[in-house]
Amino acid sequence: MTTCRVEGFAAFVGREANSATGNEILRASGAKTLRWVQPGMMVTQEFNPERVTIWVDANNRIERLNCG
Repeated sequence: MTTCRVEGFAAFVGREANSATGNEILRASGAKTLRWVQPGMMVTQEFNPERVTIWVDANNRIERLNCG
């Protein structure tokens, strides 16, 4: 099992949410999957240690990230 690492996440805040940035986040975190959360989107609360959850704003910029 690959566990997500949060080190370096701050560097992605404010960047455009796109596939290139997503690939960088995967490499930096060691996670296997991404979950993009758009404004107003409902999200399940199950924890997955192999996933990065990325919240984006209305301008498609990354607001925050966390493992799970």
